[in-house]
Amino acid sequence: MTRTGCALVALWGAVLAGCGLATASPHASAGTPVLYIGNARDDTISRFDAASGRAIGPAIPAGAAPWRLAVGATGTVLVQTPNAHPGVGLTFVAPAAVGWEARPLLLEPGARDPLLAGGGRFAVVAYVASAAPAARGMRCRVALIDLERGRVAATRDVCAGRDAVVGAAAGEDGVVYLALWRRPAETEPCGGATGSRVVALRPDTGASVAAAPLDGVPGPLALAPGPGGAGQRVYAVEALPAAEVGRPGEPLTGCETTGYGELFEGAPGWRVQELEATTLAADGEHTVPYPVRALAATPDGGDAFVLAGPATVFRLRPGGGPAAPFAVLPDVAIGLAATDARVYAVGVFRDRVWGLHRRRGDLVQALPTGRNPLGIAVGGGGGDGGGERR
Repeated sequence: MTRTGCALVALWGAVLAGCGLATASPHASAGTPVLYIGNARDDTISRFDAASGRAIGPAIPAGAAPWRLAVGATGTVLVQTPNAHPGVGLTFVAPAAVGWEARPLLLEPGARDPLLAGGGRFAVVAYVASAAPAARGMRCRVALIDLERGRVAATRDVCAGRDAVVGAAAGEDGVVYLALWRRPAETEPCGGATGSRVVALRPDTGASVAAAPLDGVPGPLALAPGPGGAGQRVYAVEALPAAEVGRPGEPLTGCETTGYGELFEGAPGWRVQELEATTLAADGEHTVPYPVRALAATPDGGDAFVLAGPATVFRLRPGGGPAAPFAVLPDVAIGLAATDARVYAVGVFRDRVWGLHRRRGDLVQALPTGRNPLGIAVGGGGGDGGGERR
């Protein structure tokens, strides 16, 4: 990934000079969203009052190399370690009698390659079950996690064979949304319909709620309120690969030996499908010029954004159409979150979280984090330790 130009470096310096460093406060403002940032090299989570940008207390323990975060309604956090990290797993972080407690959350013996999503009442974790052969293991089982108690509420097999879960989201009612990718067979082209789809189901009962076919290679999912707060929408990323793929300097080949990442990253085009959450009926389509890394929508449902390529944020226009350029970040970013006032991205190499004005897209906050921040989520303040919650 390349660095941005001198103009952006100058902009970054101006922002630091104008914003200064956030000072610490023991609590968030009443009713204000809280940013949770996972610091991979420090094994901690930083918290910020989203309105003022002030740090909330000291960083809290988070297990090894926190990456994906799911924040509960009372401020608990479920943390996923990067899958390549030794001892990959999940950590549940909650206020204790004194300070905070971080404890492992076990799915089942031998479970591997987790994918965490959600927040509020529930999170969902898709993973490879212990019985799956290591050579052909596909992420095909899901666990519904109660974020209040830090316990597995239900598990369910959701696919088999050539299918794998590559995107996930969880609703407050216990319905989970999954992006299922079906690896093309040897005789199938890379592009075209191969059985990939978005599904909505209830892990506690196994009941299927809805399904929507996809023509390409699915990616991340995001669940958000609909425009004006009416209903909910599922934003589903999809790469549209060509019939054959090839590496630079090598001839084109079929898909039987091509991995998921190569198909998604190497596609000539990408789009975001906007689906009505109850039926998964199509409600808009947005084309994006670069691979989509992350999605976020404002709590009022008025705006949705994607992080595409190494450092570009796009706004999804109401009703569909090409995604509109919104902002170019000062450096490589990972993760995206939104409040009613700001859009946030994580500067993994700058140890910063950048806050963009929701309407204008200009950089208005630069919040110092721990070392190598990876994860970001928005939630309520919850307890701050010291006995508020056990």
